[in-house]
Amino acid sequence: MRARAILVSALACLLLPACGGGGGGPGDAGADGQEDGLDGGADPGPDADPALAFRLVVPEGARLCPGFMEGRDHLGELAMQSQVELRPGILVLPREAGDLAVPNPVVRVRMRAGDEELSSAPAEVQGEVAAQDPDGPWGRYRYTLRVPLSRAQGTAELDLHLEVSRLEGAWPSEITVGAEPASAWLSAELRLDGGEDWATERARYAPCELAGPPARTIQASSASGAAVELELRQGPWYDSCFASGETACYFLTRASYARGAHRADIADRWRLVYNGSHHNWNDRYLVLLDPPDGDVRAALVLSPDFFTHEGAALVLLDAALQELAREALTTWEQGP
Repeated sequence: MRARAILVSALACLLLPACGGGGGGPGDAGADGQEDGLDGGADPGPDADPALAFRLVVPEGARLCPGFMEGRDHLGELAMQSQVELRPGILVLPREAGDLAVPNPVVRVRMRAGDEELSSAPAEVQGEVAAQDPDGPWGRYRYTLRVPLSRAQGTAELDLHLEVSRLEGAWPSEITVGAEPASAWLSAELRLDGGEDWATERARYAPCELAGPPARTIQASSASGAAVELELRQGPWYDSCFASGETACYFLTRASYARGAHRADIADRWRLVYNGSHHNWNDRYLVLLDPPDGDVRAALVLSPDFFTHEGAALVLLDAALQELAREALTTWEQGP
């Protein structure tokens, strides 16, 4: 029943202006909470001896976006769509194992389902640092911050993770969210009502802005001339998705759709859903169109079967995400 209620709320949200586009997403994003940066937002922030601490820089507008879970369908992914809004500023993270307390880097978590907002009021949060062979060539630090969240009904918990390792014998002195060096990655995990039902009560995240070039690009078209282009980037393996084996943690970050005279180019992460499969072999891509194509409010792109190379399709959906029509995709070009 919980999963059905979440899904109904998510579908209803498609028709509400409050769930509309822009980086804001559901509800009234505003600037609430963003003016109170960790360091006031106006100066370069606290200094840190690079031999003793890392500086984590949180730019204005930095957010975390959810990764996929193997076994969920595209509607399940949409129902769990959410974003973690971060407070701009700088955190100094000591390179020393043990407990730590730092200014709270999280403003709130915003959920598509029910247009729900989970705020985080504490000025300071607790956490711990784990160190693995910090003086050796493969040294690593893992920071975990436990961020309390308030919720109108039920409970919510958020763990923020930062992992930093040596790269070619060197530690990064500064890490910027959304432009992390190759030796550092930021992720998070949300648990609703204890998180026992992994499909409907858990989400993992990576920065909405992912550094580096696209990990996968797709260009596909149908015999009628309908065409889609998709762009995916990769987040931290495992930490920002629920996946196993050699399954990459992909995020759908841009899409374009053209059919007849209609064209839509979409980069709003609230309108892009990656429904990944094991080994990323038979994936689905849900795009909520902006502007809509008449009665067509969303497009579901089905990738071809990995073994037979058949079955690629463009499924046209109405406002309730019910199928209106389906066109076979006769061309499919996939690359880096």
